[in-house]
Amino acid sequence: FLKSLDMDVKFNLVQFGSGISPLWTKAQEYAEDTLKEASDWIAAMQASLGCTATHKALTWAYEQTTQHVDGPTDVFLLTDGQCDSIQDVLDVVDKNADSARLFPIGLGSDCGFYQVREMAHRSGGSAEFASDKTEGALTSTVQNLLRSSQKCSLRNVKANWNLRGTYENKFELELPPRTDYAVFSGQPLVQFALLKPKEVGGVHENGEQQTENGCVVPMEVASDNEGWLECTLTAVGPPPSNRPLSYTVKCSNYVP
Repeated sequence: FLKSLDMDVKFNLVQFGSGISPLWTKAQEYAEDTLKEASDWIAAMQASLGCTATHKALTWAYEQTTQHVDGPTDVFLLTDGQCDSIQDVLDVVDKNADSARLFPIGLGSDCGFYQVREMAHRSGGSAEFASDKTEGALTSTVQNLLRSSQKCSLRNVKANWNLRGTYENKFELELPPRTDYAVFSGQPLVQFALLKPKEVGGVHENGEQQTENGCVVPMEVASDNEGWLECTLTAVGPPPSNRPLSYTVKCSNYVP
């Protein structure tokens, strides 16, 4: 991981458990001497700090980014256990989302899948998982995250869908519970929704009787009609945030 960093960055390391143990008091320039010191520190590291106090570690890391680092900051988190308090962790991630992205790596089968994904999602970063803790598996996982960190990303990307024309009065869109996402440059955003006929007195607007399992809308509803659905995107991105979003919307139908 360390040898894959760019030469023009500053970096620091912190080991955490029930407490935290940083390598330096503030981030250092990436150079041959600091790389060797960090490598030796990692080689001597032992997992002896108790439970996984992720909140303390992230709070310390975020404080460093505001006090000692100028410019964009990425935080890489390696964890193999459950967070001590997931809500406290998510709160500190939300608080610092404008200043730093988080790229967590979940190690082994005991890490909290939801926790790791949610931390990355809220910060505009991405997450990876390595069930195998061997050096080869970790190398591949870390390289994936490093490639992601070199791309710009948008967070809280929300797709606002509106039916148009006759479809607005006859149908409604049922979206999934989560409608905000983190998206990296060049990455497609795929969102599924149900197009459902509106109900009037137990009978759907398209004339089909309501059934216990609902009504399946045929594919022809949107197959040859342009302009029946419009979409606008909103997002939070890195400065300058006044740049307009560039996107292409493609709508497809699928009936299982």
